Amino acid sequence: MGRTARAGTQRSTGYLDRTPDPADRVRLFCFHHAGAAASTFAGWAEALQPRVAVYPVQLPGRENRVREAPITDFGRLLDAVVDAVEPSLERPYALYGHSMGAALAAAVARRQVERGRPPVALFVGGYPDPRCGPPLAVSALSDDEVADLLVRIGGMSEVVRRYPAWVRTAVRLLRGDLAALHSQPPTVPDPVPVPVRAYVGDSDPLVGRADAVGWAAYTSSSFRLRVLPGGHLFHLRSGDRLRADIAACLGELTSLPGGRPDGGASVDVEDRLAGHAAAEQRLDRVVDALPGVPPADR
Repeated sequence: MGRTARAGTQRSTGYLDRTPDPADRVRLFCFHHAGAAASTFAGWAEALQPRVAVYPVQLPGRENRVREAPITDFGRLLDAVVDAVEPSLERPYALYGHSMGAALAAAVARRQVERGRPPVALFVGGYPDPRCGPPLAVSALSDDEVADLLVRIGGMSEVVRRYPAWVRTAVRLLRGDLAALHSQPPTVPDPVPVPVRAYVGDSDPLVGRADAVGWAAYTSSSFRLRVLPGGHLFHLRSGDRLRADIAACLGELTSLPGGRPDGGASVDVEDRLAGHAAAEQRLDRVVDALPGVPPADR
């Protein structure tokens, strides 16, 4: 998971797989979707280095933390994540969260704004405006129905259905993560002075463009929405374009004095399907510069 730790860095078995390098220019902390793990961001570190250092955040109960009990209360989970990553926020940093991870990333951003250490940007994917609440609930579904749902949205391969123990583990993990997400009390938060970039999949059955555009109200700074090819887990299909856009945004934002945005309240809603040719050409040039991008995706 992620790039190999540099000489002199310390390995960690907690929320981060390694201690961040003091030489990092910009750090990107990534939060996975419900039922998933930090490995969903495999390849991100290699694709974005050396300009952006990527640090996937691993929640308890999965992969190298499988022996730990998942945290099913959102407040406790937020406190634990903040305690784990806060020492690494002394350099310019940004947050990306996908689905449930978007809610967690937004909460971390808000906590850090309150503590005077805001991120350069907040990137959210596959999640509606926080005022809408979670887009998925499974408490009324049987385990078989939850497994069917996971297959339909791309969160589990049909092949895995042949292995009951794996299915039970996946379903249990998803239920725990969603329990945490649904424990978050509904609020109408004040806008934060952090640029927000939202992403949705053009065939996502859970979150549409109209759901995500509400993130504009979450910020008193700039906002932009992009629609990318794919379903709810579009970051797996369109990862190259997503990473390229994040890299381009971070390049723009960290080039400003002090590495912080100017705080303007502009709203720039970019829809891939609306034919913004110039923006697509700029994005394609960034994609071409990334290593390992297949020609078919350029």
